[in-house]
Amino acid sequence: MRAIRDLLVQAIHRKRVIAFRYQGGAERTAEPHDYGVSHGRERLLAYQLTGDSSSGSPRGWKDLVVEDIAHLRMLDQVFAGSRGHETHRHRLWDELFARVD
Repeated sequence: MRAIRDLLVQAIHRKRVIAFRYQGGAERTAEPHDYGVSHGRERLLAYQLTGDSSSGSPRGWKDLVVEDIAHLRMLDQVFAGSRGHETHRHRLWDELFARVD
C-alpha cells in the first residue's frame, strides 16, 4: 500500500496521468486530482480518460477506493492541473495527502 501511496502523491504533484485496474476490471487511465482519507478509507478523486466504469461512462469524475486499485503506474502524459470550473468536484477530506493545483 505504501508504494501506491507514494506513486499517487508523485503523480498528483507532477500532474501525470496514471494507468491502473480497478476492482479487477480492464485498464483505465485518469488524471489524479485528490488523494486522502474520507469516511475512514483511502480514496482517490480522479478524472477518468479511458477504460471501464460501473457507471457506464468511461469519461468523467470517479471516486475510487485505493485498496481496489491494482497495477498502478504513472505515465509520461502530463495534464494541465485543476479542471477550473469543475473544482467543485473536490470534496472535504478527513485527511488530505495530495491535491493537484
